[in-house]
Amino acid sequence: NQPDWKGVFLSGRKVKFSPYAIAKHEVTYELWYEVREWAEKQGYIFANKGSEGDDEEGESKVGEAPSNRKKEPVSTISWNDAIVWCNAYTHKTRRESECVYKVGNANGATIKNATSDDLKNTFADISKKGFRLPTEAEWEYAARYQGEVADNAEKYGDIYLTKLNSVAGAKKPTGFEGLTLPQGEDWESLRDEASKYAVYCLWWNGEEEDVSDLDPKVTKTQDVESKQPNALGLFDMSGNVWEWCFDIYNKNANSNDAEYLNNGVLINPQGAKTGEARVFRGGSFAEEAGYCVVGKRQNKPANTATGQAIGFRLVCAQ
Repeated sequence: NQPDWKGVFLSGRKVKFSPYAIAKHEVTYELWYEVREWAEKQGYIFANKGSEGDDEEGESKVGEAPSNRKKEPVSTISWNDAIVWCNAYTHKTRRESECVYKVGNANGATIKNATSDDLKNTFADISKKGFRLPTEAEWEYAARYQGEVADNAEKYGDIYLTKLNSVAGAKKPTGFEGLTLPQGEDWESLRDEASKYAVYCLWWNGEEEDVSDLDPKVTKTQDVESKQPNALGLFDMSGNVWEWCFDIYNKNANSNDAEYLNNGVLINPQGAKTGEARVFRGGSFAEEAGYCVVGKRQNKPANTATGQAIGFRLVCAQ
């Protein structure tokens, strides 16, 4: 079995994507609320209303009109809610015929109810121009892409991708237990580098089985774009909130590769064939920096909306 920090670009695994655009930041509560309010009047049903950011005190507003935290990412939503919201946003801003998520196949009904068992049979028609979640491979590629810049990167074909043990955009590894310190660095310098790009609350301080709070302490999500972007100009690919991906989770990222293989290349892979859990990536404000590295994979059942700060980021076909 593969370690959960190895990502999905495994040795010998060649992936090809259809052209796609990815949002520069996570979906804000302000946008979530606007679309959800419209969608519920059109018959869309959500299992969770979403919260205005997230915090350790449980004081973030749930389901209410945006206040002073409207630019923080939406949280406390399930994968099911995100899928329905994506279809609603497409319906509202484009047209329903471009909605990506259908029941069973491309000719199935548009998914509109986050409480329905139909979501266990969700089909993603990525040929449509509507808004959707990234696949796990699309997410990781965008988080790690550095083009021709070789600093703190590994070469994949003709391009460089940020090393798996770093937050997105960082020029140094992120500190965690077991890491060998690079020459000339200390744990504080790795902390400061990660803090340029990611909202997180704890850092590895080099002491056995010990981590430290940041100073000042981080106790809540921050506005999107509060940190520096990565090489693609994307903000918060590491930290702030975890981000749902479309894929069904399997510990072995290549478990269903035969489904997408064409002449030795995986075409738009979308994860495991069966399972209850969906992938989320990127870490959150409530995590140690080591959980925010670009290779870390996590998962929860698709109907889960509590327990961790999880939001999402949009992509669409180009």
